[in-house]
Amino acid sequence: MTTLTPTPELDAVAALSVESEIGTLREVILHRPGIELNRLTPANREELLFDDVLWQSRARTEHDTFAEALRSRGVVVHLFGDLLHDTLQDGHARSEAIAGTFTEDRFGARLAAALRDQAEDASSPWLADVMLGGLARRDIDTRVGRALALEVAAPDGFLLPPLPNTLFPRDSSAWIYGGVQVNSMAMPARRRESLHVDLVYRHHPLFAGALRYDDPHRVGSAPATEGGDILVIGDRTVLIGMGERSTPPASSGSRRGCSRPGRRTG
Repeated sequence: MTTLTPTPELDAVAALSVESEIGTLREVILHRPGIELNRLTPANREELLFDDVLWQSRARTEHDTFAEALRSRGVVVHLFGDLLHDTLQDGHARSEAIAGTFTEDRFGARLAAALRDQAEDASSPWLADVMLGGLARRDIDTRVGRALALEVAAPDGFLLPPLPNTLFPRDSSAWIYGGVQVNSMAMPARRRESLHVDLVYRHHPLFAGALRYDDPHRVGSAPATEGGDILVIGDRTVLIGMGERSTPPASSGSRRGCSRPGRRTG
């Protein structure tokens, strides 16, 4: 259990904050299931941490019903897909997204360069769809030339896996009183989610000046922790759990991060 020491940052009146898990909800980030859910299959669902494939149209209908129920009670609903699209309108954010998505480690030097060139000329919605929905072998234009990653991939295989767990934004970041922590995810199938969330928090105008408890330079490489193991219980006190997805070093790091003045975005 961590009790936060009063600081000017925490005492400042913040437009965005979480003071308690059981207080009145005023704003929330949800993710409406998109192309990434279409690409969840019986063949990849276990690797992507799902027990079964989902009924796509029913999932979207249930999500829309839930979002509308929140709005009807005065809650402002921010859809993560919209936040990401808006963020990619920023030139710096777009360049970071392209560099972080089409890496040589994943695609090899030649194919990564060709895909980065393609992405530079593509629309922001196309780039967002690739970031969330992944890139299958069949999606890649044969005109990019020969590449070993293409030659060994199955026709319906993914060179960049989809991210259907984006559906659970509670895990990839956590608001703790007047600041936010972007979490490094434990499971390989979810690690790219943190990079997308970090991009939004650093470049979207909604979060300009937001207090960050984590180190943005270590997103994706810091010890693993997930938002479901972080509980804000009020009176400047936070419960931080440990388990399969939140390691002891990460829990200690979260405690240190919350106990010192953070970093401002934007």
